[in-house]
Amino acid sequence: MPQKPWTPEEDEIIRQRGAALTPDEIGLLLPGRTHRSVANKKSRLGVRCGATALDRVFRCMSEAGGILDRTLTFDALDPKVQQVIIGGLLGDGGIRKAAREGRRGFSFGVTHCPKQADYALWKLTMLAPLHPSRFVDVNGCVRGFTASHALFGELRRVFYADKGRKHKAPLEWISRLDILGFLIWWLDDGHRGRKNGVPHNYGRISVARLPLEHAKAVAGALSERFGAPIFARESKWKGTHARHLIFNSEAFPILKPRWQATFKEHGLPECMAYKVFP
Repeated sequence: MPQKPWTPEEDEIIRQRGAALTPDEIGLLLPGRTHRSVANKKSRLGVRCGATALDRVFRCMSEAGGILDRTLTFDALDPKVQQVIIGGLLGDGGIRKAAREGRRGFSFGVTHCPKQADYALWKLTMLAPLHPSRFVDVNGCVRGFTASHALFGELRRVFYADKGRKHKAPLEWISRLDILGFLIWWLDDGHRGRKNGVPHNYGRISVARLPLEHAKAVAGALSERFGAPIFARESKWKGTHARHLIFNSEAFPILKPRWQATFKEHGLPECMAYKVFP
């Protein structure tokens, strides 16, 4: 779909505030504009990030060194780091082109709202071997991005479609999930059922961008791997097709104690406990 034309008002915001704010922060002021589109527009207008904005994004990366071994592979990463990345790519995480001037390649990113700030910081701590930056944007959201590396470009080709939108759930990577990665996916995208304000033992994960047949294959792979009867369902709402992985009253009680134990074992923050406790 062609991007909507830029308006003179948007151009002026970039000219006036582009040096003080990062592309992500400007994107928050311009609904519908992505990091990439803002960065490209800044370049066309000749606007560059000032030292303060660049320092805000890359301060922690610089302190950590920010350079990864060029020969590093995904399989060489610590298993916990692998699970944070896989669970994140199935959930709220993403891969983008490195934003730092002079850097090439792609990096893995984490973003969570102010209420989930401790969860974002937990993820970035788990990703410490990958030298993540961390900063708070103008809306109070906590963001962080690893150092760039070719391995993230490889992952992007696996999880992203041709048009650059993340909506793949490759079965070979589903098979690499362990209970930690599955928990991260659930904490990112899972919705727990409630009745009269009380959490119930059922829930769902939205997989709206997956074709229904592939969603069913993902559900089958998860069921086999974790021993819980998970299934995929499609429903219509306001003229759109919604697809979900369903954790019914039989599956959720099987997964919940394992998620709870993993939650405690890895010290996940209290702000996310509502999704698995009580």
